[in-house]
Amino acid sequence: MFCSIPVGYVKLPKQEFLPKGYGSYSHGIACNYLFNKYIKNGGAKYFMLLDHDLFLIDDFDISTQFDKQFFYGTKHRCYVWPGLFGMPMSLLIKKGVDFRPSLHLHGDTGACNYYRYFEGIDWNNYRLVSDKHIMLDNKDDDIFRNGYSLMDDCWLHCWNASDYMGKGVNNKMNRIYTMLEAKLKD
Repeated sequence: MFCSIPVGYVKLPKQEFLPKGYGSYSHGIACNYLFNKYIKNGGAKYFMLLDHDLFLIDDFDISTQFDKQFFYGTKHRCYVWPGLFGMPMSLLIKKGVDFRPSLHLHGDTGACNYYRYFEGIDWNNYRLVSDKHIMLDNKDDDIFRNGYSLMDDCWLHCWNASDYMGKGVNNKMNRIYTMLEAKLKD
């Protein structure tokens, strides 16, 4: 189910031109930098970008995702969320990527890809990743503090795992880590 591929670490250049609180811009610029500098010319057939708190928990084959459409992911406003974003590399090389947010679209990280890939498309003609919200306790319906999403029954998205929202997620993350460890033993 899981493969053990070595994962590298890349230190990003400091972005001193961004004031504190511009996380989405920093995130988009980092994604663009990594794609253009390290990934674009690496010879991969497919590209996937995953959020830091998204975990594969069941079998998944990216090569089957593009038989009927040009992307894999879930919609956020008018574009595909970059936390679970997949496309054939040939298309990305041809059209490029821009993971920066867009003030014009009121969009978060990845919104600028709208202009390259999603402008004018009819979303009803595409299959989007299913996204089921699951609460760990019935007494609290705050997904950022107490829940996660099960996406296409094979991805577990923790939501706010780094606690950037200041909700206090230690209990949630401990329970999710226990679930992930049990899944690894399967």
